Amino acid sequence: MAGTVYFGLSLSGAIISDNPFLYMVLSALMEVPAYTLTIPLVRRLGSKGPLSSFFLTSGVVLLALAFTPSGQ
Repeated sequence: MAGTVYFGLSLSGAIISDNPFLYMVLSALMEVPAYTLTIPLVRRLGSKGPLSSFFLTSGVVLLALAFTPSGQ
């Protein structure tokens, strides 16, 4: 399920920017914290807490996008 959402958001990049180079840079910047913070967080806190909090945060942000004006 998480993989489907990840790839769905990745493939809908035209919504973020019409410039494909800017979109690729933004995508890369989003990946950096995911790759650098995952292992330390799981070692320190276990997997259940961070996973639940990141899913909850992602859900809140995606719901907030529905209420964001289209010009923003």
